[in-house]
Amino acid sequence: MTKLDDAIPYEDLLMVCPRPAVGPAPGLPEGYRWADEPGSMGEEWAALMTSLGFPFSLEEARGKWRELQAPDVAARHFFVLGPEGDLAATCTLCAGKYPEAAPLRMHWVMTAEGHQRRGLSRTVCRAALAAADGRPVQLSTQAQSWPAVVLYESLGFRPWERAWGNVAEGEAKARWARARKAAEAHGARL
Repeated sequence: MTKLDDAIPYEDLLMVCPRPAVGPAPGLPEGYRWADEPGSMGEEWAALMTSLGFPFSLEEARGKWRELQAPDVAARHFFVLGPEGDLAATCTLCAGKYPEAAPLRMHWVMTAEGHQRRGLSRTVCRAALAAADGRPVQLSTQAQSWPAVVLYESLGFRPWERAWGNVAEGEAKARWARARKAAEAHGARL
C-alpha cells in the first residue's frame, strides 16, 4: 500500500475475492527475503503502520498488533524483509470480520515507502491468497487507498456492494460510487 491519499475523505470499503487463484509461490526481488518469525515483529509492524499515514498513534498501532495475536483471530503473517533486514512489506490472513462476505480476511497490506514499486504488495497478497486454499477472502480498504484497490482488483477482488457489518446495502453502493469518482480524478479506474 502506498501512503494514504489524505485529499480523499476516509471511508471504509469492503472487497471480496470469491475464488482466490492458487498458483506458484511468488518470487521476491533480489536481496529480499521472507521473514522467518513474523509473529515477533510487532514493533516494526506498528512503526510501519504509522509511517504510512494510518490514523493511529504508535501506541494504537501496537494495540492493533496485539489484537491480531488473539487466538480467535488465527492470524498468519506474510512479512518480507528488505536487503538491510528492515520490514519491507506485510500482509495478514485471518478469520473474516464480516462472515456474510467471506470466511477469511486479508488484512494490513503495507509496503514501506522505500520499498514500493517493486511488486512486494502483490507478492505478500498472492502468498496470503494461496494460503486461503481456495476459500473466499474479504478485505477492508478505503477510498484513500485507491492505488491499493487497483492492485486488489487485479488479484481477483471485487467491490462488495451489499450490506456488511453496520453498513446498509445502499450505503455500500454509495461509498463505492464515491471511491470510483475519487480514483478517476487521479486517472485510475476502479
